[in-house]
Amino acid sequence: KVRKIYRAVCSGTFRQLTGRIETTIGRSSRDRKKMSAQPARGRPALTEYRVLRQHADCALVELTLHTGRTHQIRIHLSHSGIPVVGDKIYGPSEECYLEFINTGWTSGLEQKLWLPRHALHSCLLGLTIGGIRHHWESALPEDLVRLLTACD
Repeated sequence: KVRKIYRAVCSGTFRQLTGRIETTIGRSSRDRKKMSAQPARGRPALTEYRVLRQHADCALVELTLHTGRTHQIRIHLSHSGIPVVGDKIYGPSEECYLEFINTGWTSGLEQKLWLPRHALHSCLLGLTIGGIRHHWESALPEDLVRLLTACD
């Protein structure tokens, strides 16, 4: 068994402090390079979340994956209306990615995305190898700590 826990800084506020996001995830019908939450087709995906800190404009959330779909966390949070900060593809606007490709990181993108990378961090990985349970943990990176401090 594999256990994967992530932390993300999200743009917006959660209505519930804990919950489950369960959808199917598959290729987008509009863009084959992109994945999307598609209730009618795709493969089942389940993410549990727990809000650790809620601010006016952002939240630090812990996410436990029960399935491992491509871009699962980013898609689930975007589908819920609370995208990962810095997400150019599943964030506030699909145009952010194209703008970034054409212009690089700009002050306009900084106003929309706040961070030049996804504010998503793998903080715990646990697995069993040969009957022995292993687990690794990693603290939140300094740029995400600074981002949360700025949200205070």
